[in-house]
Amino acid sequence: MTQKLPVRAIIGPTASGKTALACEAYARGGIEIISMDSALI
Repeated sequence: MTQKLPVRAIIGPTASGKTALACEAYARGGIEIISMDSALI
């Protein structure tokens, strides 16, 4: 059986602090960051 891991998304308008929040979460450890941007799709 495959274990399902939780997925969390940080969403919000431009210049709302999403990157800073993601960097802080990464620094605390235990997460992987995958960046999605509509301008890059």
